[in-house]
Amino acid sequence: MGGAPRWGVSSRDWQSHAIDADAEHPEGVYLARRGQRPARDTTLYDEPPGGMCVFCLRRTERGDTAT
Repeated sequence: MGGAPRWGVSSRDWQSHAIDADAEHPEGVYLARRGQRPARDTTLYDEPPGGMCVFCLRRTERGDTAT
């Protein structure tokens, strides 16, 4: 798994969550680092749009890439 995570907004809490776009994900969803499950049609961004999930941000700053 390489590179920085992409960010997707979850419709459950309307926060940006870190998503490893190249990782294996369940069918139809991305699995974010916090466990949120944004739909696969969610747009992924290089920088978080809007409010960030603090948990995802902390794990990203630590360099933790596990989901």
